[in-house]
Amino acid sequence: MLNVSYLARYGFQMYAELQTLTPMVPTRELYIARYCKKLAAERWAIVDVSFDESETGVHASSAVRCWKNPSGCLIEEQNNGRCKVYT
Repeated sequence: MLNVSYLARYGFQMYAELQTLTPMVPTRELYIARYCKKLAAERWAIVDVSFDESETGVHASSAVRCWKNPSGCLIEEQNNGRCKVYT
């Protein structure tokens, strides 16, 4: 179960509505928790995980549930002012 107080301290949640160009596929809603952490002076980790809206008391208007696979990346600052992203 998603701990909302933990999320408020260390990350944030997002709402996404996915639509396609055909009326045959209904709109899909999903909720994503994002967590960011500084690993070193020039390195950050960012992780996204979808969760069920019933875990937070938020109710989606869509009857279609949609899940996003967990994803994330590492971002490392380079000496030339650019960043390198590892997925």
